[in-house]
Parts: sequence; structure tokens; C-alpha cells
Amino acid sequence: MFFASTRHSLAAPVLCSAILAGPLALSAQDPDPDLPHVRENVLRRIESIEPRAGPAGTQVRVSSAEMPMITPIWVGIGASRVGFEAFHDLMTGMDGKFAVEVEVPEWARWDRPHAFIAFDIYFRPLALSDAFHVTNEEGLVRRTGRVREASAGCLGLRDQDDIRYALEGVPPNAVAVGDTVVVEGRIVLESRCGVPQTIVVTNIERGGGS
Repeated sequence: MFFASTRHSLAAPVLCSAILAGPLALSAQDPDPDLPHVRENVLRRIESIEPRAGPAGTQVRVSSAEMPMITPIWVGIGASRVGFEAFHDLMTGMDGKFAVEVEVPEWARWDRPHAFIAFDIYFRPLALSDAFHVTNEEGLVRRTGRVREASAGCLGLRDQDDIRYALEGVPPNAVAVGDTVVVEGRIVLESRCGVPQTIVVTNIERGGGS
């Protein structure tokens, strides 16, 4: 029997730093270079998280197919250099499907993306979701990274977790390509600029870690 909820630091077992360390190689059929990853261990993708952004306390429906059949798993959430928390134990169906409601925990931070993770009973990662963007109560995210050029003439950002964003609403001459910046703004999960998401900027400042 599992605990209903348990918090793990990076020291126990050291999964989150391995899972959330760089571009995710999910499979040859569905590569996504903009998500944290386990290059060899995580070969499955959690197919659906809804919604994709929200503050602590948000209820997120996490569901997927193509998991091991009739298998006990944990489902939790984690972020690079933060840790992970496993919330729910459940059994996958005969068709390898599962669905569960997960509440974004109070410790989740608005300054980095998180991911939902499915583990086996030994906390070996089985599948990883697309990025979930934790916001503050005003619906804003904060990201630190380096300004870059995106496609379609857009200004972009590559953050500390190697995730790319298009930037919208940057004041003229406020920053230049190559600057390290701290950006605050609203996340929009679509972009005309060839990357998966846009930050509509409310504040941008030079400085911060790269």
C-alpha cells in the first residue's frame, strides 16, 4: 500500500535532477526538445494535462494511455532543482490507461516550469508530461534566461531549464540578443514564432543567473 502523498528532496532518490535536466527525448516518433528529460529512462509521454497553467491549488486532470497494463503507479509533480512530490497511487487499466486529478502543491514555484511524472512503485520514472506553468495569483510567470532570436522575427528567451519562449510586448531597445534577463508576464500556450509558448511581458530586467 502507498502513502497518499509524500514529498521527496533531490537527495531521495536523485530522480528529479535526472528527469528535469535538459531536452526530453521521448521517442523517435514524438521528440520535443523543449522539455526537461531523462534521455534513456523516460520513453513515454503523459498525453494530457488540463489545464496547462495555473497557481498553486489548481486541480489538473492528468491522463494517458500506452502505459504498462494493470500496473501500480505513482503520479506526482516536480521541477528542476526543486524536488518532486508523489500524490496518488493508482492502477493502470487493462488498456494501459489512467486518469487522475492532481492539485498543484503550495511549494510549486512560478519561476520555473514543472512537469507531471508517472513512476513505478520503485520511483523509477515511466512517463513525463509537457511543461505545466505554475503562475502566481495574478496569473504571471517569472523566467530567467538568455534573450535569443526566434523565428518569424520574434524575440525569444531560453530559460534556465533550456525551455524556449517567444516574448511579446518587450519595450523597444529594452534588451538585446545575448542579454541575461528576468522576465515576468502571462503565459500563452501558442505562438506564431515557431516555439510552443509565448510570454506576454509585463516586466523585463537585465540580470539574473544564466
